[in-house]
Amino acid sequence: MKLAFWTVTKGAGNIAREYKEKLKEHLKDYEIDVFTLKKYDVENTSQIDDFTNNINEKFSQYDGHIFIK
Repeated sequence: MKLAFWTVTKGAGNIAREYKEKLKEHLKDYEIDVFTLKKYDVENTSQIDDFTNNINEKFSQYDGHIFIK
């Protein structure tokens, strides 16, 4: 199963990255990705330039989505 976190602020990106680490302990069979805007330079995340374009492109590749503002 695949889960994606989508964030639009630096703080949300940091929270999503922390949640990913905690969830990995309980959801061992899941692949979890965190998407953040490149301008915030959040380490250990997939940094994207265009939020809307990336959601349109990748949405169907995931079984679940979590959005953090």
